[in-house]
Amino acid sequence: MPVRSGLFAFAVLVMACGGWLLVPELVRPGETGRLQTTAAASRDREASASRSLLAARLGAIRGDLWVDAAMKLVAASSGASEAARDDASSRAIHPKARVAAERAVRLAPYDAAAWLAFATVLRSARTSEGGHGPTTATLLEMAFLTGPGDEAMRLPRATLAVRTDAIAVAGIQDFVARDLYRLAARADRDQVFASLYGQATPVGKLFLERVAVEIDPTLRRTMTRFPG
Repeated sequence: MPVRSGLFAFAVLVMACGGWLLVPELVRPGETGRLQTTAAASRDREASASRSLLAARLGAIRGDLWVDAAMKLVAASSGASEAARDDASSRAIHPKARVAAERAVRLAPYDAAAWLAFATVLRSARTSEGGHGPTTATLLEMAFLTGPGDEAMRLPRATLAVRTDAIAVAGIQDFVARDLYRLAARADRDQVFASLYGQATPVGKLFLERVAVEIDPTLRRTMTRFPG
């Protein structure tokens, strides 16, 4: 009897663990690709973010789910603003994005996407308050340190850096320059650099011009001629 009871308890534990792993994956939305900034697309982002957040709550301590939720909530928050929807929608999403990002970095501190999401959330909050503090640069630095070779992170990291005062930090400039050299090898490098230049702060523009000249002088001319 003790053996049977032990086996039964073990079976229940295995089933519970299986459910804990499976249920969040059933709730979690698949990749939807890049959505256009229309009201309908913004609603799709919000629906996807809500499902990701529910999956993360069900997974509880699964850092990967919180990273996914944080990234989707950040996209939904920015999408609501870009689609010219009521700012109340963006304001409602932002606190959830911050909570998800904080849990993501706590449960998955090894994931560059978690730090990037947190830095993006913090940047959005401080935009309305005016200025960007050193904390944004610190979080962005962690996004570089935890994923130095992560190809998927190169463009979003560089974009956030040149859009904020973090680009004035020498250490951040070194990290971004490395990413820019890799981005310059892409077939669509002219469009990538023009987009970065169009979104950059004045300090970010000067930095991009300097790095572009080092990579290829013609890249600087193309980038500044068609800023985004």
